[in-house]
Amino acid sequence: MSADRIFGSKIFLVILLIIGSLAVILPIYWLVITAVMPPQLRGAFPLPMLILTLSFETFAFVFNLGLLNYLMNSIIVAIGTAVFCTIIGSLAAYSFAKVRFPLKYIFLMLPLLSRMVPDVGIAVPLIETFHRLGLSDTYLGLILVHSLLALPIVIWIMTSLFEEVPNDLLEAGEIDGCTKLQVFYRIAMPLVAPGISTSMIFCFLISWDELLFSMMLMTTKLTVPAFMSQYISYPQYPYVMAISIFLLIPAFIFTFVFQRYIRAGIMAGAVKG
Repeated sequence: MSADRIFGSKIFLVILLIIGSLAVILPIYWLVITAVMPPQLRGAFPLPMLILTLSFETFAFVFNLGLLNYLMNSIIVAIGTAVFCTIIGSLAAYSFAKVRFPLKYIFLMLPLLSRMVPDVGIAVPLIETFHRLGLSDTYLGLILVHSLLALPIVIWIMTSLFEEVPNDLLEAGEIDGCTKLQVFYRIAMPLVAPGISTSMIFCFLISWDELLFSMMLMTTKLTVPAFMSQYISYPQYPYVMAISIFLLIPAFIFTFVFQRYIRAGIMAGAVKG
């Protein structure tokens, strides 16, 4: 390949990266600018790209409405969902990966197939069932519902990771006197720690962003997305932007802090060793 073609390929790649970066950065920039925009500039077209006078009235407004309480509700539900899904999903994935039983791969596909059903299609019977069980407007009820959404992803990710754990190591643990459960949490789990981190992050973000069931199941203990949905209208959209900033913060923190675990977890399931 000639030097000109190599240089042209690099230029093309740089242009694609710039376009992709702008596609991600500009909506976030627009969100922040709208949230801190003075009232007299709201509704201006085109949107000012630079604002010299900042207004934090939108943040004061949403905090006075109890945003911290809704944030706490979201944190409790999201952490509970991540922990519950990781524990149950890891046990299920380990069974799929290391235990032989008839129709194993059909049962492995069933959780994924369940996610092909639109959430709206199962919302009414699911909410009615939880209402009769006394789980409506409770943290436990919403954690269980969100777990139904996130658990298939955990099982799929963790199954591929447990399949990479050498059987010789597990058999050596049994020879040393470990029970099946001890082999699982003393040998297998530490070896797939990056995948566990990846699964927990995905579960947290799925629960953190979920809206439909949070609106239908909760009445007093609203999560942030359900709280934000009350202000989706043209005059109140700056308040939506202010709330959205707080929705983005956990995603940025988790991605920045745990990005190497996410990368390691994904690559561990993709590389055969």
